[in-house]
Amino acid sequence: NVSEDAILTVTGTTGYVYGIIVHSATGIMQDTDINVNGGNITANSDLSAIGIVFKGTTGDCTVTKGTIKGSQCGIEIDSSSTGNITIGDANESLNTETLSISGGNYGIYVTNTFNFYNGVIKGTNSIPYDGTPKLREGKYFIRTTGPVDGVYSSYLELDETAPEVKVDNVTYPNDATIKLQDTGCGIKYWAVTENETAPTTTGTEIVATGNVLNNWYPVDKTTSEIEVTFTGLNAGTYYAWGMDDLGNQKFVQFTVSNAKLNVTATDYTGVYDGKAHGITLSG
Repeated sequence: NVSEDAILTVTGTTGYVYGIIVHSATGIMQDTDINVNGGNITANSDLSAIGIVFKGTTGDCTVTKGTIKGSQCGIEIDSSSTGNITIGDANESLNTETLSISGGNYGIYVTNTFNFYNGVIKGTNSIPYDGTPKLREGKYFIRTTGPVDGVYSSYLELDETAPEVKVDNVTYPNDATIKLQDTGCGIKYWAVTENETAPTTTGTEIVATGNVLNNWYPVDKTTSEIEVTFTGLNAGTYYAWGMDDLGNQKFVQFTVSNAKLNVTATDYTGVYDGKAHGITLSG
């Protein structure tokens, strides 16, 4: 166990340097659990330095607080290790100040999955972690920002806000142009329906121009505003929808009005008889 008062700094010049290593070759250490609840673990080397390493082990690695740094990687867990890797406490409020894991390349390098519940992961890669993170329960996503001085940071955010959806009324036969944006986890789907009920079917191809009602169309996930088009609408009332990557939804109502026809008769010659007369159209 590493407590909040612990400070471990290991520095080398040409060799491999590890702050804490749990290795199958050490025998008795093979099933050791590592629990970090504070403190500072730092590993520096010109060649390779990692804060915490698990190689071929069955033990768990749990980090709830503290700072772990490695000039190459903060924490590395190889593919032959079978223990659970947990970063942060799911019962604590989101916080990037009390738990930080950073590395020259990756903050965390895990071949398989790891639990990411709190804290911040930093590295020079645009995604500063490797492996598949499993997040705490709820509508949480990973926000990655940077680079700041060449370093990217990944941390959790809660997103329970529906996307912004904008659409103007149109006149038949014009197409409906819909603007969508979600600055949280990102817009993921859009649709047009005939009522206030969300679609139950979802397409599989990225679509920016659609013509099938009551169907979710996927888009490339983004936090920027995008514009999509729905074609072939008859006159009536419709609902434009947006849904983000966590399932938050919003719709707005719009109408398609009948086209207006204006007819002007010209070059008529005759004597007005005081009665109403019409014009016959054919087309």
